[in-house]
Amino acid sequence: MWHTDFGEFYGLQADISIWGSPNQGPSQQSGAALQINCLEEGRYETFVTGFQVAPALYNNHDVRFFTFWTSIGGATSAGCYDLRCAGYTPASGASLLPGQAIAPPSKYGEQGRKVTLSLNKDPSSGDWVLYRHHDSHAPSFLGHFPGNLCSSTPRTMAWLAFVSYPWNTQGPPMGSGHFPEDDERKSGFFRNIKLHDSQGHVVEPAIVWNPLVDRPDCYNHTDVFNREGKGFMFYYGGPSGCIG
Repeated sequence: MWHTDFGEFYGLQADISIWGSPNQGPSQQSGAALQINCLEEGRYETFVTGFQVAPALYNNHDVRFFTFWTSIGGATSAGCYDLRCAGYTPASGASLLPGQAIAPPSKYGEQGRKVTLSLNKDPSSGDWVLYRHHDSHAPSFLGHFPGNLCSSTPRTMAWLAFVSYPWNTQGPPMGSGHFPEDDERKSGFFRNIKLHDSQGHVVEPAIVWNPLVDRPDCYNHTDVFNREGKGFMFYYGGPSGCIG
């Protein structure tokens, strides 16, 4: 991931590339998402939204839109994926529901497909509102996380690519299944990265960028850079087969 320092942050957005993983194992996950973290009265709270392939959750290899939240601290913890517990509330008639398949994914070397999401704290309701943005018409409201999640600051915002797999087994691909290069047809990407201010306005990310890569020998990302017409962006990815 690339993430902010802890600070007075109220939301984030990006174009997120969509990649399939048809040969992924049943206990593996691979995806990309927007993530918000905070410390709330001694508890560490996180909520996430994006796209993943997770056969153990969905019983197939479709790329799925997902939501996730967790609250950990003291002797208790809470949270879940999608609508498996109280937390995320979808909008009436939402064009994307948690767990819904999205197709087609990108094709390596031919076509890079993306979906644009934003997640920000609504200045009126205090809820964390989720929108899908479209090139040709107004954003569509997908739903919200309750405002009591990360209700105080400081917070961090993150643009996250991830894999998960059992220890000492081979890992799944991340993104396109190739190490990142400067080509949207061949690499996973986050593009047109933005932040939101306390009034819900979109602003450019004038921040210190912090990288986090657990296994650079297996998966990696480029630096964040600003490209004309595409804004702040970075590429990420890696092949299957990583062990450990």
